[in-house]
Amino acid sequence: MPFKNRLELIYDSFSFRHREQPGASGLRHVTKTFRSRVLMLWRDQISGEPLIREALGHDPMAEQFWSELHVAMQHLYGRPYLHDPKPTLSARSDLGGFLMKCGTAQFFDAMELSFKLSSSLRFAREANNQVDMFNSMFRVEDLPYEMTHLVEHEETIGRPEESIDEEPASGYSDWGRPEITIVTDAYPQVIRLDEQVPHREAIQPALTALSAPHFKQANDEFRKALRHHRYDEFADCLTACGSALESTLKVICERNDWPYNANATLKPLIETVVGKSSLDPFFKASLEVVGQLRNKWGDAHGRGSDAQPVPGHVAQYGLTSSAAAIILLVTVTEADR
Repeated sequence: MPFKNRLELIYDSFSFRHREQPGASGLRHVTKTFRSRVLMLWRDQISGEPLIREALGHDPMAEQFWSELHVAMQHLYGRPYLHDPKPTLSARSDLGGFLMKCGTAQFFDAMELSFKLSSSLRFAREANNQVDMFNSMFRVEDLPYEMTHLVEHEETIGRPEESIDEEPASGYSDWGRPEITIVTDAYPQVIRLDEQVPHREAIQPALTALSAPHFKQANDEFRKALRHHRYDEFADCLTACGSALESTLKVICERNDWPYNANATLKPLIETVVGKSSLDPFFKASLEVVGQLRNKWGDAHGRGSDAQPVPGHVAQYGLTSSAAAIILLVTVTEADR
């Protein structure tokens, strides 16, 4: 992965999304026992047989994990030393000392970053099991947080027409068979329990619905809306929500051979899809809300010099409304096929 993209993943962390400093009001302080449980889980998951490896005095997998996590957090905070400015300190010692004393937001940063490292790829199949274990720890400690699951989908790279005896093209197996690539749609994130219902019932299912390759453009636009919302860029969030829904409707039309104007806006696209699908006509009004929010509050068409800031609750409503619309449209039209 290019370093620029890796930095973007690093910066998409809990403390950056919530813009809260350690100890800020609204965050429940994580206990020493919770921190210890997380550190011990990492030790056991990464090392496999921690007691044997520690007895041997060499644990290369753990060293790589701690080194990568240490580097990621150095970049995140712009600090060469996290715990104690001593060049002789190992990455594990510096990071371990930091994580036992840092603020709650910073500890959640580390939990999220642990799924984004090169060394994490070895345990990708177990990622959601680890998420479930983190969530058990939250419940045991009675902490009002939950971690969302890793969302991925498979993409097949088909081989172009060529002789099986020829040298395989780049990206294909030695036997000329197409390769399966795993694409990550959403990394695990720590959310507050008061965010749990909209995320579980709307955001996560929408990401899953858009994970098919033909929805790639809509998927990118919806995830852009999520990023804008995290950084309080609410006008941009509503604009991206409208774009994601438009792209979803166009793909649905293409997949069903329903004619539409390539320059069509939301309203005529909704008319086409609702009219040709099994959806009842009364759904048109609720689906058009996303476009109305974009037209009133979004910045796609310019809002003038006296435009009022978009309230956070309006952006949240637009985000969950577009997610619900996407889930409804994809589910119904796929069932109709």
